[in-house]
Amino acid sequence: MDEFHFSIKKIQMKNIFLNIMLCMISMLLLVACTQESDTRINTQNANDNTPLTTRGDCDDCPGDDECCCAVWLQPGATSATLQFCGTSNGLSACLGAATGNCPSFTGGGLFRDLDTDEPRKTFCVGENSPFYVRNLSATLTANIIITCQSDQTAPDTMWLQIAPSGFVYIETSNACVVTPCE
Repeated sequence: MDEFHFSIKKIQMKNIFLNIMLCMISMLLLVACTQESDTRINTQNANDNTPLTTRGDCDDCPGDDECCCAVWLQPGATSATLQFCGTSNGLSACLGAATGNCPSFTGGGLFRDLDTDEPRKTFCVGENSPFYVRNLSATLTANIIITCQSDQTAPDTMWLQIAPSGFVYIETSNACVVTPCE
């Protein structure tokens, strides 16, 4: 009888070992066959061989030829209340007058409040397009920095001090470089 129990235990040990091995092999196959999600884009731009990447905050810009713009407070500034006109993602329509070398324009209008809790906001403008920034404060100068190359590592920036209730007209190039309308 002892030999019989020994044989049964031996068979049970083999079954447990086989079940464990089968489970481990199944897990190995499951992990090995699962595709990892990869957010990088490995395609190269045919014109300049610069690696393409996702647009980050600018995924909401409506077109591929849109400049990804951002505005933020200069060091030491605590707040600014701004109106933008000529954006491609603005909710309301607005009109900008011809100023300097910039033609008159229509586009979307939007408002951005900057403060120490939210010192940076994004917006979209078409390439080769004018837009304006208006300081909505009647008493405080808006000390801000603007770029329309927000999705680039080393963007071109424009430092502005906009007088109370003042306007600054800006134009983007086909490379999304910002220049004042003069």
